[in-house]
Amino acid sequence: MFQAQVMPNFRPPAGKLWGVNEAAMMIVGPGGGIGTTATIAGILALLALGSRHDEAGIAAATGCRDVAHLREILTGMAGKLATIGLRVDRRKAGIRIAKAKPTSRPRDFSDTVQQQDRHTPIMVER
Repeated sequence: MFQAQVMPNFRPPAGKLWGVNEAAMMIVGPGGGIGTTATIAGILALLALGSRHDEAGIAAATGCRDVAHLREILTGMAGKLATIGLRVDRRKAGIRIAKAKPTSRPRDFSDTVQQQDRHTPIMVER
């Protein structure tokens, strides 16, 4: 869905997994760069400082109503992060942006019997 928005020539800062440019409102990860809103860029700028961060502290610093609102924002941007190879890692110790986990290999269905399309009329001989 977001793949068309990715700019593959953009790379994160040297020695970093990812970065955020608040002025350009862009997130840069291993898969390239993708645009975002000013609110999300502000949240990610705090998370880019490294290590894990307390959700309540991030919510207060970024103007979120509460921790639930911050979680909604992070959940909403998960698709964009996944497109550039990142994910939100939420644990008791805090939240951080981490490298996306590798996806499993797509299954090969070539050896299974193909079901007939239910919209195709069935020909009956009389």
